[in-house]
Amino acid sequence: MKNTNVLLIDDHELIRSGLTTIINSDDSDIKVINDCSNGEEAIEYLKKKAKRIDVILMDISMPKMNGVKTTENILALYPDKKIIALTMHSEEAYIMKMIEAGASGYLLKDSSPEVLIEAIKTVCQDKKYYSNDVSDKLVSLLLNDDKKDETELTSRELQILDLISKGYKNKEMGIELGISNRTIESHRSNIISKLGVKNTAELISYAHSNDLI
Repeated sequence: MKNTNVLLIDDHELIRSGLTTIINSDDSDIKVINDCSNGEEAIEYLKKKAKRIDVILMDISMPKMNGVKTTENILALYPDKKIIALTMHSEEAYIMKMIEAGASGYLLKDSSPEVLIEAIKTVCQDKKYYSNDVSDKLVSLLLNDDKKDETELTSRELQILDLISKGYKNKEMGIELGISNRTIESHRSNIISKLGVKNTAELISYAHSNDLI
């Protein structure tokens, strides 16, 4: 069976040495065959040896070229490469930046050797791999996005809000927009509920304060 060849990119020599020892001592077909101290060095290496590499373990905070930019540049040149972020950064912003850059996985440096090996094997199967704590943060982000969507006004609701601010009555809005009074009342009720206000006066005040009209 063909070995899975790994490239390490990290600006700390001790980290690279330790990871190499951990991975190469594992009873699997995964082997570290080279390491680089920054993104520029890694790209130069890949220009000569890209065919040898299957998975790249990528630090984020590095001199010359950070991990996000390095990931973008590598995948632009070699879209088949699997990149796993291996970092101390657990902040949501870093996680999202690496995912948007195209990383196939995200691990923290305090992950166990078993998790690291599992991550490498998983991304080689064209799957994504995120450590448990990273997965929890992603779920939290998705839930917050859903909550935000629930409170975001639709284009129709924004139209009605604008007319309300101009003093239109329900019947007048219905004629203006070509919809029934019942539909207008439904939209109006939804707007008040979404924005958490109690009446038309609070609604108009909120809309002005938050540049909705």
